[in-house]
Amino acid sequence: MKIQLISNIGLLVLFLIAPGCTDLTVFTAAPSIEPESERVVYAGLAFPEPVIQVPSNHGIMVTEPDQIIDCQGAVLDGRQGIGELISVIKTSGITIRNCNFQGNTEAAIGIYESSDITIQNNTFNDIEKPINTGFGGFSILVKGGDTIRIENNYFENNQIGILIEGDPDDYVENIRIENNTILNTWMTAAIKCRRCRQVTIAGNNLESNGKPEYFDQQRIVGIDLHEVNQAKVFDNTVTESSSDGIGVPGEVWEDKIVYSSQIEIYKNTVIDNGEQGIWVIAGKDINIHDNIIYCTKHCYTGCSGVFFEWDVSDSQIYNNEIIGRGDEHNGITIKNSYSNRITDNTIKNIGTGIFIEEVEGKQIIGNHDAVLEFMAPVNNMIANNEIDAGEFIVIDNDNNIVEDNLNLRKNRIKVFIGRAILFGLPAVIIFISCLVRKKKLQSDR
Repeated sequence: MKIQLISNIGLLVLFLIAPGCTDLTVFTAAPSIEPESERVVYAGLAFPEPVIQVPSNHGIMVTEPDQIIDCQGAVLDGRQGIGELISVIKTSGITIRNCNFQGNTEAAIGIYESSDITIQNNTFNDIEKPINTGFGGFSILVKGGDTIRIENNYFENNQIGILIEGDPDDYVENIRIENNTILNTWMTAAIKCRRCRQVTIAGNNLESNGKPEYFDQQRIVGIDLHEVNQAKVFDNTVTESSSDGIGVPGEVWEDKIVYSSQIEIYKNTVIDNGEQGIWVIAGKDINIHDNIIYCTKHCYTGCSGVFFEWDVSDSQIYNNEIIGRGDEHNGITIKNSYSNRITDNTIKNIGTGIFIEEVEGKQIIGNHDAVLEFMAPVNNMIANNEIDAGEFIVIDNDNNIVEDNLNLRKNRIKVFIGRAILFGLPAVIIFISCLVRKKKLQSDR
């Protein structure tokens, strides 16, 4: 076996080259300087063959600032080893681009306590954890740091997609995840920010993330904002995640509720996800508007277009179009949440248009048996919604405001009766037809 060590402009590259694998060489030209940023552009890995296999603990480690790692289309293959293909540790000003990652590895890219990081124009295929280990399979793993940009990458058939995670007292800040395609992620996350602040997630296409056979052990939310503050999520398409399309959960730690807050979710298309289209629990100041949401055709649990599950307050759901798959599921469910506004939505072809649900007891949250205490669903405003549903509006608690909502199914019956009288049909036929068409409609309160 042959060990080759390349150290160039502060970039340490250590590869263990096994028999039959390709040697790494350095370009004869010196690394260039990027004119606009004055950062070093290191394209110093010239591969005689298109694939480099990276065994245990012999990836690229970056510890010095202001480097651009440009693979120029080469493939880094994790083989079966532990370790990461590229690690960025306690540094800043790093760009990783034009790399093709595949194979078994703890992480294709691992970023640790670093800032001003850009990951762009890479592919991630068939990334999974090393054989006989309980950890790994991350396409991109970010732990700590700030100013992270992940853009124009392609992910397919990976164990885990993008996971960004801060500490309870030190959130990762200033994150942009834009214009990526993420398909067929198996477990944990397609895009997940946990303990993040100032987040933008825009223009991404997510499809078929989460395997139904793993649903009981590992539900995947397409875009998961877990303990997140100050985020904008817009212009994404999220289709057929095994759990929710977009999720905004808070947490409970040591009997203290950590709310997700100041989040705007708008102009997304959310289609046929396994549970809720958009789901919020333990949230404040969550604004959901101008989305198109198709309710699932293969719901694994009770499903809604938008679901405020527990302890969501001071939030709005407005100007959304929610389209059902027939007379089942709910358009919007507000469960044990209070002081929210649900206005100007169009809800079509669904079981119940809007359901204000009160459930006694407590709600488990997170994966450590913490609970949210009971709270009544009161002081919610429900106004100016247009609803075509088997059940118009169902309310478990009268201390809510419901006004000026339009029951489209009831209006259709009125039109039918008027036409029947005009054409002289017998009154009994009108009466029978009305009973058939009208299903337990509940008027505005």
